[in-house]
Amino acid sequence: MISPTQILNWLAIGFEQPNGSLTEHFYYDKQNAEFFSILFTDYFILDEDLNLASNVTTNYSKQQENYIVSRIKRIEEDDPTIISIPRVTLEDRKDFMQQFADTLSDQKLVGILNQRIKNHHYNNKFDFYFGNEADELTKVKWEETKNMFLLQQAETFLNLNNINLDKTSLWLADADGSVSIDLTNENNAKNFKKIKLKKSWWKLW
Repeated sequence: MISPTQILNWLAIGFEQPNGSLTEHFYYDKQNAEFFSILFTDYFILDEDLNLASNVTTNYSKQQENYIVSRIKRIEEDDPTIISIPRVTLEDRKDFMQQFADTLSDQKLVGILNQRIKNHHYNNKFDFYFGNEADELTKVKWEETKNMFLLQQAETFLNLNNINLDKTSLWLADADGSVSIDLTNENNAKNFKKIKLKKSWWKLW
């Protein structure tokens, strides 16, 4: 049983995804009061008519395949009951990172961080990539401050959409996102392309 706190932290993970990343998208289904995510590999399960493709095998159960197909169909059809979890914009990330840098007294470190903020790209993870130039206390302070910020973003999203976490659930696939596609050529020699992406990296702390 996944607790509301775990769902809140799952939401925070969704908010901090790189703006330019297509790897995984996070959603809320108002019909079922359920949060879920779709991997880019999941789209290979469908054919051009948005049905389960006949030349695809996955590590998902049949029930999970049907679930994913149904959700992707609704997303592609712009179902208003599917709400996309927004990511923190690049501008807001930079503003927050600058606010954090301004709290530090080590001017040498502040100069380094200012340059990293300037270079921060929409494909970058919401992080400073600290090296040896920062001590452990500063690294911990950043993680704690960032997590609080992300949780605030999640709370705002929940309030705006009138979502009560005590009445919601979170769908997690039992298997990873491994998809095998049969690319049979004219000589009937079967080749398989395997694309694999695990969902187990989630930190539901």
